[in-house]
Amino acid sequence: MGMMAPAGIMTFHGLIIMVADAILEFVAGIRIIGLQVPRWIVRAIDALLEEDILMAAGALLALLGGFIMRNLVVYAGQARTLLPGEDKYRSRLPKGKEAFISTLK
Repeated sequence: MGMMAPAGIMTFHGLIIMVADAILEFVAGIRIIGLQVPRWIVRAIDALLEEDILMAAGALLALLGGFIMRNLVVYAGQARTLLPGEDKYRSRLPKGKEAFISTLK
């Protein structure tokens, strides 16, 4: 019958079965939620709305996506941890009120 593992210890066979189950659930979720649900939504919207409304909605969604991506890029560095020595580097940068900047005006 083989050697039994003590209670609470994961065997290699048990780990393989657990990973295989997780992969199957992931693939099923991708196929259903990621592929079929959007197809059903598009078909329902296409049946209910006219083509002009769909084109306007697509343009608005494209603009909204561009706005969101721009803000992600612009504000990406605000909520991060500083690298070692970065605070020392930033303390040496000009603050914006230096004399050489005001004499250029």
